[in-house]
Amino acid sequence: MVGIIAFILSTFVLILLLIQYQLPGIYLLLIILIWGVISSYGIFIFHRFEPVMGIFNMIRTDRFNITILKYRWLNDFITFLSRVSFNIMFGFLSYFLFPSNYKHKFIVYITSLFTLLVLSLMYQIALSKFYYVQSTGTNIIAGLLLVLFGIVGWFLYSIIIGFRRVLSELDAQGYVSSNMVTPLIPGITLPFIESIIALGFVMIVHELAHAVIAVSRNINIKSTGLITYGGIPVGAFVEPDEQEFSEFQDREAKLDILLAGVGINIFFSMVFFLMFWGFYLITEPYTIKGACISNDVIKDKIVIIKTIDGQPCVNAFFKNDSVLDTNYGKFVLDRYVKYAPLPSSSLTAIYDNPILEFIYNILFMLFSINLIVGITNMLPLYLLDGGQVIKTVFDQHSNKILTFTTSIFLLLIVISVIFK
Repeated sequence: MVGIIAFILSTFVLILLLIQYQLPGIYLLLIILIWGVISSYGIFIFHRFEPVMGIFNMIRTDRFNITILKYRWLNDFITFLSRVSFNIMFGFLSYFLFPSNYKHKFIVYITSLFTLLVLSLMYQIALSKFYYVQSTGTNIIAGLLLVLFGIVGWFLYSIIIGFRRVLSELDAQGYVSSNMVTPLIPGITLPFIESIIALGFVMIVHELAHAVIAVSRNINIKSTGLITYGGIPVGAFVEPDEQEFSEFQDREAKLDILLAGVGINIFFSMVFFLMFWGFYLITEPYTIKGACISNDVIKDKIVIIKTIDGQPCVNAFFKNDSVLDTNYGKFVLDRYVKYAPLPSSSLTAIYDNPILEFIYNILFMLFSINLIVGITNMLPLYLLDGGQVIKTVFDQHSNKILTFTTSIFLLLIVISVIFK
């Protein structure tokens, strides 16, 4: 246990140093990979936790297998969520792709379209906490593709737009001006305690849903567990009996199992969003007044400026050596920054009361991480639930599809990291 704690602390220190010194992308990638290899095999040598891809570890247990059986009564509800998720993943195409021999197919489809529209709005709010999202005309096209071709269509369109942006920036100025992916790191880009609680909840309900549907379809669960990087949990898994699952002939049931985790994450994201919104409306009178919002203090991040030189932001006079008290800490800048009063319609808020601040943060984390994890797992990439769905739906053509989508996605990330 002491060794695991040491690896966790070392990993956090490494990440803090990398962010503080802002190394070039290629060095950043190499250091992360090198530390992943060292920590992965170090943990394996001392604790026998299985290495995964050379940089992660897998911690298995069968301790919770009996517990899973207690939740079989949720089978019908989670199955419904799984089928809604399939429609969200493929949009209009799902009506023709999913097996047609189940009840209430039309109701599931209509529910899915409505959910898609709600999720597209929620997704913008979820990302706004971590990344500055510019509103452009392309969002209309993205929304149309989302309805017609679901997450898969939206993902492919995003890849094309990403390449266009990266190539235009490289051509114009020789580097990429912003991150393609904003890492969700507890304690660094996320509130630490709140995000750890939210991540734990998200991983547990996601894998529990997979397990409940698998057991209900008479597939044995061999083990459950965590995937870690440097001792830090970055994922969870349920391991069904591989032979039973591969020999399973019911395509409909297979898809139900694969998308159960996504479905439950999307459900809870909507539940916690309503709770978050309600909490904000009730507590809005207790938020700090006179705050400002800026994406210029930290490039491409939404920063709330509480005070400038001790005065409420909206009433203060900004100088080039002013002290800015923000939700990311204090800054003394040698340049002017752009900022504007926090919009009255914004759900972004900050409190003087630590209890209200904690509740606000944890509700936001529960809503946003459930949503981001759910959508991410629907992407047509190897190792994700979406990749397994592609294999089940397209069968002999699936490897070509997944090789193409995974390759262009990884290429985009590598280019943006190297030339940042």
